[in-house]
Amino acid sequence: MTPGRHFSKPRVASTLASLLATERPLATLDLCSGDGALTDVLPGLRVASVDLDPRARASGTEHHVADALDPGLASMLRTPGGFDLVACNPPYGSIPDTTRARSISGEAGMPHPGRPATFVDSAWTFCARAVALARPGGTVVLVVPDGLATGLLSRPFRDALTRRHRLRHAVSLPERSFVGTDARAVLLILSKDTSPAPSVAMASLSPDGRLSDTLHVPVQAATNRLDHAYHAVMSGIAGPTLESLGARVARGRLPPGARDGCAFGTGSFPDGHRRSAHVLTQDALSHGMPFVAVTGDILVARVDRHLHRKVCLVSSGSAAPTDQVLRIRLPPDHVAAVARALISPEGEDRLRATSRGTGARTLSTVELMRMPLPLRMPPSPRADPA
Repeated sequence: MTPGRHFSKPRVASTLASLLATERPLATLDLCSGDGALTDVLPGLRVASVDLDPRARASGTEHHVADALDPGLASMLRTPGGFDLVACNPPYGSIPDTTRARSISGEAGMPHPGRPATFVDSAWTFCARAVALARPGGTVVLVVPDGLATGLLSRPFRDALTRRHRLRHAVSLPERSFVGTDARAVLLILSKDTSPAPSVAMASLSPDGRLSDTLHVPVQAATNRLDHAYHAVMSGIAGPTLESLGARVARGRLPPGARDGCAFGTGSFPDGHRRSAHVLTQDALSHGMPFVAVTGDILVARVDRHLHRKVCLVSSGSAAPTDQVLRIRLPPDHVAAVARALISPEGEDRLRATSRGTGARTLSTVELMRMPLPLRMPPSPRADPA
């Protein structure tokens, strides 16, 4: 597969320039330089750039048409001790899983992305190469896709960044920050091989180029996800969770798009006031379906661009959810209150923040179970004095 190349827009470069305002590097490298949007703002007396595409228009003091993953790249760049500053906006997609890709991860002191496979994440490997080319104590700038910043399977990547290095900034970039794609990304700035800081400064960049207020997120929480929107919503929130209320959350079993007359998919959710008391017209119970939703169950979309709005309480009937729908089953005393909490504006905000991904969002069962609910529990009855 050929990785996708997405060039940065000026607002990303302007944000980077402001965050690097105090940097005084002698030697700077722009890896995967593309059209030179980042090279133009990178400080340094010597600014080298590398791109495999001969049409790349980087404007540093020297440009190399070369493969950023070439084992001989460091020798070609003639900087044996490493660069003071390395920036990389890597191609997104997949590349063949080769010995070379594995050795690059090792050079950077980073784990390889998963078990041996035919293809591996290209951004993970290019970011590892950028880290490897920086000198100890040098600055590394990475523009990583949302999957590396928030994905469950990418936690080892984030763990390596926060434990081996000082991750200073994580700036969530808005959709359409790159030419030709709606993919979301996060701008990371770290100091290589420097003692980790207790927290990571997180912010979001608005579509008009304004930075939000900064949150200082503890490193352990940042390792979970480098997502400013999530931490901005969840910061300081406490409250009951589905887990603490004794809920059972299960994923539907029918395939997406099932034509079965009893199927309930992401397109089956009601809107408006019907979400709080939805009548299922199907009769999955009489058809002997092995997994059904019935009266008192709460249904939530697991995969959808607008999953935070796709929630409903079943008031009657039965249906067989597809595997893109989660079924929540609670003790009867909690059903109505939890349904109101999830359908409320605060509940929508928390579902949106908890979900992950670009385009179609994904909500994991584990994270839904642990998400604090906007729900005030009644006080426990006080025991009568003896």
